[in-house]
Amino acid sequence: MSDRDYAIGLYNMANQQELFRYQVNDAQVVTNLGVPAIGRTSFGDTLISFVEMTKNKLIIFNLSQKDTLQILLPSDDLYFPSLRNIHIRNGRVFVALRFRVFCFDAITGAKIWEIQEGEKIKASTLRFWNNRLIFHSNSGILMSLDPNTGQILWQNDPDDSGAFDQTLVGDILYYSTNPPNPDVLGIDINDGCKKVLLEDPFGFSGGVIGSDSHGRLLFALSTLTAYKQQ
Repeated sequence: MSDRDYAIGLYNMANQQELFRYQVNDAQVVTNLGVPAIGRTSFGDTLISFVEMTKNKLIIFNLSQKDTLQILLPSDDLYFPSLRNIHIRNGRVFVALRFRVFCFDAITGAKIWEIQEGEKIKASTLRFWNNRLIFHSNSGILMSLDPNTGQILWQNDPDDSGAFDQTLVGDILYYSTNPPNPDVLGIDINDGCKKVLLEDPFGFSGGVIGSDSHGRLLFALSTLTAYKQQ
């Protein structure tokens, strides 16, 4: 959301009660709010967290305690709201910027760990898959991080992928490389080994968009294809 009047709100739909609202009340400031994440502290308190990009702040609101933390993020880095690189797990908030990953304590706001990988030229992705923290840096390195320490458990050589279209089937993480003529890679999230390589399945462009209930990959294609139902 990017405008002067947008806000993030949380509501109890049973009684229409507003529980939380964040809005920058400044007519001279364009507000840039990332999509929020919702989770819990280790004590069971409900959290809502998001990035206010204009002010380079991570906002953590404890709905149970009515407390708000505002954590200043580096001014030389960027957060991409469309990638939703913010997650709450086990009382910690994980957030990835363009080339940094942070882990903060959700109660105190203290930084637990930080890693830096890549350059200031592209975006990166951060996801939890089967409780494994998977980071695809903007230099094309796919790695698994220990959520507790930030230690790299395994990493792969750089590829030409932004890995924005990740989908998990079983323990295999599928994603496509960048156009033109993208390939599909399948990586075992347990050890980082490449299990699948589909060379140029789309044509000039396309990508992985998910899987169906039978574990079959769904692709987006650059051309319109018609299928006859049997």
